[in-house]
Amino acid sequence: MDIKFIGWCKQDNHDKVWGIGDCGDGDYMTFWGRRGNKLQTNRKWMSAGEAIKLVNSKRNKGYQEFSKDELDQIHEDFRKQVFVVQLKG
Repeated sequence: MDIKFIGWCKQDNHDKVWGIGDCGDGDYMTFWGRRGNKLQTNRKWMSAGEAIKLVNSKRNKGYQEFSKDELDQIHEDFRKQVFVVQLKG
């Protein structure tokens, strides 16, 4: 999976992670959840334009992009949860 965006929103009582990855052939996987908790995932077909709109809507809600290198600091189990789901999908 080619991760296109990973965002973190920490405002008031929110401390959430949201992201989207391109699985190929028009399939995208979104993943979200509170930091430290199990992430939820959803895999579905969408156009690249729809994926961009989704990312922009999250940015407008306050999600700040962070790099793949910061994953373990933001969400310890991120790699295990998201990439295991992708392999099953």
